[in-house]
Amino acid sequence: MKYGSRRSYQFFLPMEPPTVTQQEHRMKAVQKNIRRSDGKVVQKAVPVMYEDARLKDARQKLTAYLTAAMRQLTEREEKESGAKGGNRTPGITIGKGIPVHLTVKWCFKAGKSKRNGDWKVTKPDTDNLQKMLKDCMTEVGFWADDAQVCDEIIQKFWSDTPGIWISVMEMETNWFEQMAEQDNADWWDELDDEEESEGQSHIDFEGEEASARYEMRGGMEQWKS
Repeated sequence: MKYGSRRSYQFFLPMEPPTVTQQEHRMKAVQKNIRRSDGKVVQKAVPVMYEDARLKDARQKLTAYLTAAMRQLTEREEKESGAKGGNRTPGITIGKGIPVHLTVKWCFKAGKSKRNGDWKVTKPDTDNLQKMLKDCMTEVGFWADDAQVCDEIIQKFWSDTPGIWISVMEMETNWFEQMAEQDNADWWDELDDEEESEGQSHIDFEGEEASARYEMRGGMEQWKS
């Protein structure tokens, strides 16, 4: 549950992933009273976005599974820490301003023409799937604001066991500190090796790209030392 002093947890939602997404909002015309510049009130048709029944059902189902997962994670943390329930604030929610890493694996039910593990190269798009998921996770209370998600890994594939695998981890407030902690400080060396194998070196980069590269390299070296 904890990564060092920070929260880290993984869970699986055993459900058929939704195929309807946030992008599928519907529009309808609603009559509203509008006050004109001369002070007269008139009725005018105004377009309003709304969720159709399929999208609403998908959101409610996803929220229900996430709520159950939140309850289980909270109970597990209380048990592991020896804390009692009652009026204690649950320790699962990641507080405002803390950066979050999120990994999500969308596992769609494999059929006769799809093998277990085959990538899903058809709709829905991952960005649309993630939008509804993060909105629901915010509503349930996994974090204060989904804008805190600064680092994401998203995968979608066919699976014999359908569901959504989710990993949430608090991160350092600084990218260089995070890389140093994860033992990825040799990332730049690996990048150099790739460039040299292609017959080029980082010194070949010019202008703003070169400046940015050297600035980031300098920052990484600072945290390696």
